[in-house]
Amino acid sequence: QETAPSAIVLPDPDKDPAGYAKAMELINHEVRESFNLVDPKYSSVDSTSEEIEIIADKNEKTVDVGKSVKIKIRYN
Repeated sequence: QETAPSAIVLPDPDKDPAGYAKAMELINHEVRESFNLVDPKYSSVDSTSEEIEIIADKNEKTVDVGKSVKIKIRYN
C-alpha cells in the first residue's frame, strides 16, 4: 500500500509548542488517500495462484505479483 504524504507542516516544538500541538492534532485526524499497489488477485489467498513453502533456514523466493497498479482504497 501507499498513502499520500501529509501536507501539514510541523512547526518546531521548542519554538512553537502550541502550533506543534495543533499540527499534530490535525495530522491525527487528517484523511489521506491510500492506494493498493499490487493487483487484487494477488492480495488474497482465495484469489492468487501463487504458492510458497516455508522451509527452516531456506526462505528465499521471488514471487511475481504482476504489473504494478495504483487502485484507490475506499474506506466505508
